[in-house]
Amino acid sequence: MQKITDLISPIIRSSQITGGEEMNKEHLKRLYSRFYRIPKLEGVLATECSAPLLLDVNPSWETSQVRLLVVGQETMGWGIDDGDYNWQGPTVSSYKEFFESGRGIEAMMYLYQKFNFAASQPENRRSPFWRAFQELSSPPEIEPLWSNLFRCSVRNGSVIRNCSKDEFRKSWRAREGCSGRNLRS
Repeated sequence: MQKITDLISPIIRSSQITGGEEMNKEHLKRLYSRFYRIPKLEGVLATECSAPLLLDVNPSWETSQVRLLVVGQETMGWGIDDGDYNWQGPTVSSYKEFFESGRGIEAMMYLYQKFNFAASQPENRRSPFWRAFQELSSPPEIEPLWSNLFRCSVRNGSVIRNCSKDEFRKSWRAREGCSGRNLRS
Protein backbone atom coordinates (compact mmCIF):
# COMPACT_ATOMS: atom_id res chain seq x y z
CA MET A 1 0.00 0.00 0.00
CA GLN A 2 1.42 3.38 -1.03
CA LYS A 3 1.78 6.20 1.46
CA ILE A 4 -0.06 9.43 0.72
CA THR A 5 3.25 11.29 0.50
CA ASP A 6 4.43 8.91 -2.24
CA LEU A 7 1.34 9.78 -4.25
CA ILE A 8 1.77 13.54 -3.93
CA SER A 9 5.57 13.65 -4.32
CA PRO A 10 5.39 14.18 -8.11
CA ILE A 11 3.05 17.11 -7.51
CA ILE A 12 5.38 18.57 -4.89
CA ARG A 13 8.44 18.24 -7.14
CA SER A 14 6.67 20.07 -9.98
CA SER A 15 5.19 22.81 -7.76
CA GLN A 16 6.28 26.39 -8.00
CA ILE A 17 5.14 29.60 -6.41
CA THR A 18 3.48 31.41 -9.28
CA GLY A 19 2.70 34.90 -8.09
CA GLY A 20 0.07 33.98 -5.50
CA GLU A 21 -1.48 36.54 -3.24
CA GLU A 22 0.26 37.90 -0.18
CA MET A 23 -0.60 35.74 2.79
CA ASN A 24 0.70 36.70 6.19
CA LYS A 25 -0.69 37.42 9.65
CA GLU A 26 -1.45 41.10 8.97
CA HIS A 27 -3.11 40.34 5.65
CA LEU A 28 -5.34 37.73 7.31
CA LYS A 29 -6.28 40.16 10.10
CA ARG A 30 -7.38 42.72 7.50
CA LEU A 31 -9.44 40.13 5.64
CA TYR A 32 -11.06 38.84 8.82
CA SER A 33 -11.78 42.38 10.00
CA ARG A 34 -13.68 43.04 6.79
CA PHE A 35 -15.59 39.77 6.80
CA TYR A 36 -16.44 39.77 10.50
CA ARG A 37 -17.55 43.41 10.77
CA ILE A 38 -21.19 42.43 11.22
CA PRO A 39 -22.48 39.25 12.90
CA LYS A 40 -24.21 36.90 10.48
CA LEU A 41 -25.83 34.81 13.21
CA GLU A 42 -28.09 36.11 15.93
CA GLY A 43 -30.30 35.04 18.80
CA VAL A 44 -29.95 31.63 20.41
CA LEU A 45 -27.94 30.23 17.50
CA ALA A 46 -25.24 32.89 18.05
CA THR A 47 -24.79 31.62 21.62
CA GLU A 48 -24.91 27.95 20.62
CA CYS A 49 -22.36 28.28 17.81
CA SER A 50 -18.70 28.33 18.69
CA ALA A 51 -16.42 31.17 17.78
CA PRO A 52 -15.23 30.75 14.18
CA LEU A 53 -12.08 28.85 13.32
CA LEU A 54 -9.68 31.46 11.90
CA LEU A 55 -6.40 30.49 10.27
CA ASP A 56 -3.08 32.00 11.21
CA VAL A 57 0.13 31.54 9.28
CA ASN A 58 3.71 31.15 10.44
CA PRO A 59 6.40 33.33 8.85
CA SER A 60 7.66 30.18 7.12
CA TRP A 61 4.39 30.07 5.12
CA GLU A 62 5.49 33.17 3.17
CA THR A 63 8.74 31.61 2.01
CA SER A 64 7.63 28.02 1.62
CA GLN A 65 7.92 26.47 -1.83
CA VAL A 66 5.00 24.12 -1.13
CA ARG A 67 1.96 25.37 0.74
CA LEU A 68 -0.69 22.84 1.65
CA LEU A 69 -4.21 23.61 2.85
CA VAL A 70 -6.12 20.60 4.15
CA VAL A 71 -9.85 21.19 4.52
CA GLY A 72 -11.95 19.10 6.85
CA GLN A 73 -15.69 19.02 7.38
CA GLU A 74 -16.22 20.78 10.70
CA THR A 75 -14.77 21.60 14.06
CA MET A 76 -16.16 19.71 17.05
CA GLY A 77 -15.88 22.62 19.45
CA TRP A 78 -13.76 25.73 19.13
CA GLY A 79 -13.13 28.67 21.39
CA ILE A 80 -10.86 29.90 24.15
CA ASP A 81 -11.40 30.62 27.83
CA ASP A 82 -9.25 33.00 29.85
CA GLY A 83 -6.16 30.98 30.75
CA ASP A 84 -6.47 28.34 28.01
CA TYR A 85 -3.16 28.04 26.16
CA ASN A 86 -1.97 30.97 28.33
CA TRP A 87 -4.50 33.32 26.69
CA GLN A 88 -4.67 36.53 28.70
CA GLY A 89 -7.92 37.88 27.36
CA PRO A 90 -11.65 37.47 27.57
CA THR A 91 -13.42 34.18 27.02
CA VAL A 92 -14.29 33.79 23.36
CA SER A 93 -16.16 30.50 23.14
CA SER A 94 -19.35 31.42 21.29
CA TYR A 95 -20.03 33.25 18.07
CA LYS A 96 -21.71 35.97 20.14
CA GLU A 97 -18.65 36.34 22.43
CA PHE A 98 -16.43 36.51 19.36
CA PHE A 99 -18.15 39.77 18.37
CA GLU A 100 -18.71 41.15 21.88
CA SER A 101 -15.17 40.58 23.20
CA GLY A 102 -13.49 43.22 21.05
CA ARG A 103 -10.63 40.74 20.59
CA GLY A 104 -12.32 37.90 18.75
CA ILE A 105 -10.05 37.86 15.71
CA GLU A 106 -6.92 38.11 17.84
CA ALA A 107 -8.17 35.34 20.16
CA MET A 108 -9.04 32.91 17.37
CA MET A 109 -5.78 33.45 15.50
CA TYR A 110 -3.91 32.94 18.80
CA LEU A 111 -5.87 29.73 19.41
CA TYR A 112 -5.06 28.45 15.90
CA GLN A 113 -1.32 28.81 16.60
CA LYS A 114 -1.48 27.36 20.11
CA PHE A 115 -3.71 24.47 19.05
CA ASN A 116 -0.76 23.44 16.87
CA PHE A 117 -2.50 20.82 14.78
CA ALA A 118 -4.04 19.10 17.85
CA ALA A 119 -0.58 18.53 19.37
CA SER A 120 -1.84 18.60 22.97
CA GLN A 121 -4.89 16.42 22.28
CA PRO A 122 -3.62 12.85 21.78
CA GLU A 123 -7.07 11.33 21.27
CA ASN A 124 -8.05 13.97 18.72
CA ARG A 125 -4.64 13.69 17.05
CA ARG A 126 -5.35 10.02 16.29
CA SER A 127 -8.53 10.83 14.34
CA PRO A 128 -8.58 10.03 10.60
CA PHE A 129 -8.41 13.74 9.71
CA TRP A 130 -5.31 14.46 11.79
CA ARG A 131 -3.56 11.24 10.75
CA ALA A 132 -4.05 12.18 7.09
CA PHE A 133 -2.98 15.75 7.82
CA GLN A 134 0.23 14.54 9.48
CA GLU A 135 0.99 12.22 6.58
CA LEU A 136 0.36 14.88 3.94
CA SER A 137 2.42 17.51 5.72
CA SER A 138 5.34 15.28 6.74
CA PRO A 139 7.78 16.15 3.91
CA PRO A 140 9.98 18.99 5.22
CA GLU A 141 9.38 21.20 2.18
CA ILE A 142 5.64 21.40 2.95
CA GLU A 143 4.18 24.22 5.04
CA PRO A 144 0.70 23.08 6.10
CA LEU A 145 -2.49 24.83 7.18
CA TRP A 146 -5.87 23.32 7.96
CA SER A 147 -9.40 24.60 7.95
CA ASN A 148 -12.96 23.33 7.81
CA LEU A 149 -15.95 23.87 5.55
CA PHE A 150 -17.92 24.73 8.69
CA ARG A 151 -15.80 27.04 10.81
CA CYS A 152 -18.12 26.94 13.82
CA SER A 153 -19.39 24.01 15.81
CA VAL A 154 -22.93 23.94 17.18
CA ARG A 155 -23.64 22.88 20.75
CA ASN A 156 -19.99 21.72 21.02
CA GLY A 157 -20.38 19.28 18.19
CA SER A 158 -21.37 18.62 14.63
CA VAL A 159 -23.26 21.18 12.59
CA ILE A 160 -24.52 18.28 10.49
CA ARG A 161 -25.89 16.30 13.45
CA ASN A 162 -26.84 19.08 15.88
CA CYS A 163 -28.74 21.51 13.66
CA SER A 164 -32.28 21.68 12.41
CA LYS A 165 -32.58 22.35 8.66
CA ASP A 166 -33.15 26.05 9.36
CA GLU A 167 -30.11 26.27 11.69
CA PHE A 168 -28.02 24.40 9.14
CA ARG A 169 -28.98 26.90 6.41
CA LYS A 170 -28.21 29.85 8.68
CA SER A 171 -24.83 28.46 9.71
CA TRP A 172 -23.96 27.72 6.06
CA ARG A 173 -24.94 31.26 5.03
CA ALA A 174 -22.86 32.70 7.89
CA ARG A 175 -19.69 31.29 6.34
CA GLU A 176 -20.51 32.27 2.75
CA GLY A 177 -18.23 34.93 1.38
CA CYS A 178 -15.33 33.95 3.62
CA SER A 179 -13.24 32.48 0.83
CA GLY A 180 -10.23 33.69 -1.06
CA ARG A 181 -12.34 34.50 -4.09
CA ASN A 182 -14.54 36.89 -2.10
CA LEU A 183 -11.89 38.37 0.20
CA ARG A 184 -9.46 39.89 -2.26
CA SER A 185 -7.81 42.98 -0.83
